[in-house]
Amino acid sequence: MQQLCEKHSAELSAQIHTNTDLQNTLHALTQEVTLLRRQAEEVTSERDTLKEQLRLQKEKESLCLSIELLNVRVKSANDILDIQERELGEQCDPLHKDCRACRLLGLWRQKVFMLLVQLRCRDSQLHTEKCHLHSTVSDLQQEVQKFQSQISVLQHNLQDKIAQLELHNIHTQFGLNTVVLCGVFLCVRARRVGLCVEEWEGQMEAVQGHMRNLTHRLTFATKPQCPSEVALLSSERDKLTLELKRTPELIHNALRDLQQQLDREVGLLTQSLSRSSEELKVCERRRSEAQRQCEEQEGTIAELRAEALNTQRVLQERVSEMERSCDKQLREMEAQLNTARREHTKAVVALRQVERNAEREREQEREAQRLHAEHTHRHTAQLHTQLKEKDKDRNILLAVVQQQGLMNEYKRMRRAAVHTSRAMLEQQQHKQQQQHGSAEQQEGEKQRSHILTHTHTRTH
Repeated sequence: MQQLCEKHSAELSAQIHTNTDLQNTLHALTQEVTLLRRQAEEVTSERDTLKEQLRLQKEKESLCLSIELLNVRVKSANDILDIQERELGEQCDPLHKDCRACRLLGLWRQKVFMLLVQLRCRDSQLHTEKCHLHSTVSDLQQEVQKFQSQISVLQHNLQDKIAQLELHNIHTQFGLNTVVLCGVFLCVRARRVGLCVEEWEGQMEAVQGHMRNLTHRLTFATKPQCPSEVALLSSERDKLTLELKRTPELIHNALRDLQQQLDREVGLLTQSLSRSSEELKVCERRRSEAQRQCEEQEGTIAELRAEALNTQRVLQERVSEMERSCDKQLREMEAQLNTARREHTKAVVALRQVERNAEREREQEREAQRLHAEHTHRHTAQLHTQLKEKDKDRNILLAVVQQQGLMNEYKRMRRAAVHTSRAMLEQQQHKQQQQHGSAEQQEGEKQRSHILTHTHTRTH
């Protein structure tokens, strides 16, 4: 019974320890998941802030680049016009400054300036529309990615909530999935940011190379006394004139192509957005249903938790009751054991006393037997001496009887004496056997009583 109580106590302590470990693990995993969610929210906010800063920086750099290009073009046009004006001024007569060539030069300068302004306006408009469309596309892509991420997060949350009812270890898996998703998301974002930065660095290097080329051209164009350069600039002016004539048509074609391409992209993005909206609605319905199921499951979890607490309380009460009963039984068994030990001690003392008494009785019996044997031996010796004397007397009497003729009477008396002696010997032997049997019977009864007492003590 004591071993059973100890085994039950050990199992109970092991179950309590296991339950405590599971609760500690669940609490730690819950804190870890909360911390990971908070970190994910902070990373998301920082990512949005970095995206906004990157977008503003890109717009600023594009505007600075546009201003620099515009300044370069204006300077180049002014330098070209100054060179042409000097050439025409040197060729014409200084007395006729208001001639047709001067008017033509002024008109040509105004026309070139207007064309340059129109070209720059078209470029700026095209760049603005392109940036707007790119921003719209990026916003739509971000919304689609956001919706997809929300859908994936909702799906993962639903899977986690469903799996939470099945296994307690799903909290760990949920935390690992969240960490993996955040890591993958951050890796993808970092890769995209790296690609954007590399692309921007390539663009900056290309712009710097173009700026160096333009600077070389400007320095080449501003050197004085270069007739060959004047001829080259004249040919380049003609080419620029042709390009200026073709530029509106090219710009119009490019704008039309770009508009068509953007319309197609906008259509595709609109379709994608509509599909994403439908998927979002479906996901929203699923999310609401999953949220409802999660609420039901949370209610079920609360009920199960209450039942678990109630069961644990009942088990603790039962365990305490069993401990009390086991303690009571243990005390009773200890009392019985002490009583049995006392009785066993008494029985051992009584047994030793009985053994001493039996040994004393055996010694007395042996002494009595020895004395009886000595007495018998002495009596036998006396009888032998008497017998010898009797034989002597008999011989004498036989001689006398033979002499007197009384032999028959002697034989009769002899037979009677022999019979009497035999009867006396048999009676003595019978008495000795009875005494020996009574002694053995007493010793057997004592041994049986001792065995019964010891057995009764062991049983108790």
